[in-house]
Amino acid sequence: MKSKLLYPLFIGFGKQAQEYAKVLLFKKIKIHSVCVTNLKNKEKIFNKYKIKKRFDSLEVALANKGYNSIFIFLPFNIIEKKILNILKLSNVPIYSEKPIALSYKKIIKIEQFVKRNKKKLYILYNRNHYKIFEVIKKFTRQEKFILRAYIPERIKKTINTIDKKFKGNIRYHLTSHWLNFFFTIKKLKNVRPLFRKKDILFKSKTTEILISPNSKGYISAIFKSNKHVLFLLTLEQLFVFKIQKKRIKFLRYYNEFSQNQFKPGVERLIKFISNNKFKSNVSDIKVLYNSIKKLNY
Repeated sequence: MKSKLLYPLFIGFGKQAQEYAKVLLFKKIKIHSVCVTNLKNKEKIFNKYKIKKRFDSLEVALANKGYNSIFIFLPFNIIEKKILNILKLSNVPIYSEKPIALSYKKIIKIEQFVKRNKKKLYILYNRNHYKIFEVIKKFTRQEKFILRAYIPERIKKTINTIDKKFKGNIRYHLTSHWLNFFFTIKKLKNVRPLFRKKDILFKSKTTEILISPNSKGYISAIFKSNKHVLFLLTLEQLFVFKIQKKRIKFLRYYNEFSQNQFKPGVERLIKFISNNKFKSNVSDIKVLYNSIKKLNY
């Protein structure tokens, strides 16, 4: 789908949707229509982005003609409740915020429906479109790296902030963001976690990803080959070192925030969608969820 032909319906228009709307406005891509619960509350922001067609009924919005794609920006716990109905009532590519589902059972049900009805459903993991992500991917294609990553999860704090009833499902909302980043770089599939006291370890021959629930700190990772060391901090900062005669020499530094005038990853993601190169589909997420379901929180 070329960018000039992208003419989407937005379902939901919160902060994340507005980050995408900024990119579309910059690229002179018009938003065909929008659907939200309360139209009056969003009137000024719709005027800003020159969105003329506005709906407060999902069925009416989907029945309206003219849009050729759908972007879903509903709250994390609402998407799985609406997605099948949206799929049934539309025949255009759908790009959904994550999490697409809050259980492995539900992701299987969604994937089966998509395959059976030949639907196009894609998940918006914007971090996979970081410049840093591409730099790491390039290195890992050229050299054999060993990955060691550390993910400190504030599970209790997040559950208390959102709702305690999501205990047991929070891993699909929170942890899937980070694991998807590393799983995609290393092309990991269905890695079984090892439980070590309070920590959880995903381990393969070349990869170790340690999840430390309720601990302090930042996400970090080290990619090490015979020639280079890549140190990743918070997914937005990358330090590249070269190994020379058993010494480590600093080469360059990447900061994802300085690479983007918009929310990191979003502009590149839209570019991939426009050029038909976007690949994050529901089958990929099913593979990820098969590992996440084995976590015990």
